[in-house]
Amino acid sequence: MMRKVCLWALAGVAAAALVAGCKRQGSAAGPGASPPAIARAPRLSGPTPEVMEKERREALLANLYILEPLLEGTVQTTPDGESWARFPNGLMIHDLRPSSEGMAPRLGQTVAITYVGTFPGTGKEFDRRDAKDPLKFIMGSKDLIQGLSLGLSTMHVGGKRRIFVPAELAYGAGGNPGGGITPGQALIFEVELLSVSGAAVEILEEDLPKFEPAGPPAPGSATKPGVP
Repeated sequence: MMRKVCLWALAGVAAAALVAGCKRQGSAAGPGASPPAIARAPRLSGPTPEVMEKERREALLANLYILEPLLEGTVQTTPDGESWARFPNGLMIHDLRPSSEGMAPRLGQTVAITYVGTFPGTGKEFDRRDAKDPLKFIMGSKDLIQGLSLGLSTMHVGGKRRIFVPAELAYGAGGNPGGGITPGQALIFEVELLSVSGAAVEILEEDLPKFEPAGPPAPGSATKPGVP
């Protein structure tokens, strides 16, 4: 009997010690103390709007030709009386229905056109798109021949013209075998500009190609007297 009493007494002493320990632990932080703060990872700052805009422009320009403006061309008249404007890059334009009222396309905008593509000389047709299924593309897109964008760059919505595209501004020396275009083949497109939409890409001076000035001629490379 004495042994059972001792065991119960020991158990009581242990419980009292546990409660006292908890009270001392709580009183050390002080009444109403807040729990310790949990450390958080520092917030990472994202790119600024200026940086995001620059990256967007660079991504767009990577897929676009920077189109040189078509200045006034020299007028040439064909034997059948058609007047064509010829430009230094070889592009030629004959307006069938001039228009200055509609919107003019700019680099990066989406244009919708109808066209008939033919071979110069033979007039043989190789492709066409009508108003029920117009061709839509980004002005200056490298997915299309550069000459088509150049020929459209001075048009306005509602206008119609023929565009002679030299091989260098079409498919070049490689041609387009899948489209029936032989290497070095010039093309003619009769185009109508249906619509222009979307935002244009502004071209800055830093976007333009840089040309380093030529240095002095190498020794021994000077032109001989009397030789042009």
